[in-house]
Formats: sequence, structure tokens, C-alpha cells
Amino acid sequence: MRPVYCTREQVKTALDSVETARNNRRIDRHIAAGADSVEKLTGRRFYPELATRTLDWIPELDTPMAWRLWLGENEMATQPTAITSGGVALDLANVLARPDTGPPFDHLEINRGSSAAWSSAATSQRAISAASTYASCPVDDVAAATLAANINASVTTVTVGASWEIGVGSLLLCGTERMWVTNRSMLTTGQTLLSPMDNQQSSTAVAVTTGSAFTEDEVIMLDGEKMRVDEITGNTLYVTRKWDGTALTAHNGATIYARRSLTVERGVLGTTAASHTLGDSVLVYRPPSLINQLNIAYAEVGFLDEASGYSRTVGSGENEREAAGRRLIQLEERVKRAYYRIRVGTAS
Repeated sequence: MRPVYCTREQVKTALDSVETARNNRRIDRHIAAGADSVEKLTGRRFYPELATRTLDWIPELDTPMAWRLWLGENEMATQPTAITSGGVALDLANVLARPDTGPPFDHLEINRGSSAAWSSAATSQRAISAASTYASCPVDDVAAATLAANINASVTTVTVGASWEIGVGSLLLCGTERMWVTNRSMLTTGQTLLSPMDNQQSSTAVAVTTGSAFTEDEVIMLDGEKMRVDEITGNTLYVTRKWDGTALTAHNGATIYARRSLTVERGVLGTTAASHTLGDSVLVYRPPSLINQLNIAYAEVGFLDEASGYSRTVGSGENEREAAGRRLIQLEERVKRAYYRIRVGTAS
């Protein structure tokens, strides 16, 4: 799975698309294509990758200032953790990540008050190597859930507590390990419905034992009917019924399920799979909001264009016309103003 900047659930909400395996595959495909388009539009990548990358050092071509090394497409989200230049390890105290307003950092400078220097040894190609977390934006990891069971380093199914923010496509952080969420499935919450509900859409109160075990915007399921949790008051969940295209059903003592079983790809983006313990914090990475919105928009447009045979129109009769996508163009311009970078590669 390639890194993406929105989740399947975000796109489905925007499209008001029902849950089917076919729709999910189509949406996932358009999300991946949209993420690729975001990167091509901006000349940047917006996910954190722990890596050691090599760079050329040709001072007479790169810059007349021999203490400065431009990173090009290899912008850093953190201070470097190790640097070698011409085969010699540099003291990190003598290397400054700039600009001071970063991250991201787009160049490194040697402290001119030190005796350190960039060098190329026998060749200028791949003369410098730098270990860091690479991304064209700050790394924004926020608490999203906790582990609901112990896991070892090899399992690919992870259970978590209540969370509205985790979706298919989310990049998670547990300890120092990152994981991609590739699917979600229903799992019992360990609670049952305490008061009967009829099959009327106005019947929206779900009585539970522990309301704090759920979260707003979470999707739950009773007897095959899915419901979105809109509000929680004490031990009562107020929901939107027949969510995701499911049918209204009467319920009495039903087991309550939620999408808390995650299928994940372990140890991604330079991290290492490890064992984790029940109750450990699970953080989710939030890409920049404009990047997130553009990825959603690209996926929406791709999905709708494909469904219409790439001949989508708006209006009807004499007012029918081809969908122009002016709002999408405006969003692209906003993203370009904020993030566009001329491609100047310096790394191998």
C-alpha cells in the first residue's frame, strides 16, 4: 500500500457512498491516484519516513556558500540524527537544520564557528549521507485510541478501543513503530443494548452500560444495522439510523459491534515491527489539512468521473453542461501557493 493523505471513510462520507466491497476497492484506487497527483502537483511528499539518504556535494554547482547543503526533495521533518560527509562522521552539534522556522528543513548548514566542513572525498556523488525523519511538513501525530490486546511483532490484526479518527489509509504510530491500516472490520464491544429499539428512524437512543467506551462519529452495528454515533450523553448514544445503506431493524438486547479490528501493514516507512501491550497509546498521523482536502477531492472526482464514463454533467435540459470542476481548480491553486516546490534534485 502506498502512503495516502486521506482515509476511505472520509471519501465515503463526502460521497455518501454505501459500504460495498466493490465501492471500497474503487475508492481505495482513486485515493491512491489522488495522493500521487498531490505529490506531482506540489513536488513534495507529506508523510514521515525514517531513512538514511545520500546526497551529492558539488559546491561550485550547488551554492557559492560552501557551508550550505540544499536538500531538494529530501526535506527533513526533524533534526538529523547522523551525518557523514566524505566518509567522515560529523559532530551533529556543528550542523544546523534550517530554516529556523522549520520543520520542514530544506537545507543544512555547517556551523561556521567550527572546523567542520562538507567534503566529497573521491567523488562528489553520494558523498553525504544523512539519517533523519524525512517529510515536507511537520509530523503531526495525535492520540487516537489505545490497544485493546497485546500484540507481537508478527501479527497483522490489531484491536483498538473506540476511535473516530482511525480509518482505512491511516498511518498509525505505536511506540516507535508505524503501521498502515489496510482494512477495518467489526468486533464486539462487549456491550449489549439495554433498552429495545423499534424499526423507526426516529428511534435514535441506544442505551448502553458504559457510554465512555464509545466515541462520537464512530459507526456501530446491531443485528446487521449500522448506526453512526452523533452524540453521547451519559450511557446513551444518540445515533443516525440505517447508516451505510443498511436496513432499519428492530433491536432487543442486541450485541453492539464497532469497527475496532484493524488489518495493518507492520513496520512501515523505515520503522521496525515490535511487540506492544494492552493499553499502549495508538497515535494517528494527520497530514496538512489542505493536502488532506485535496486528496479527498481528487478521489471524489475520480470516483464520480469513472461512474459516468468520464462524461459527467451537471444541470438538466437546456442547462445541462459538462462539470467544470472550478472549485477543485481553486483548491489546487491554494495548495500550490502553500506547498509548490520547483523540483531540484540533489539526492540519489
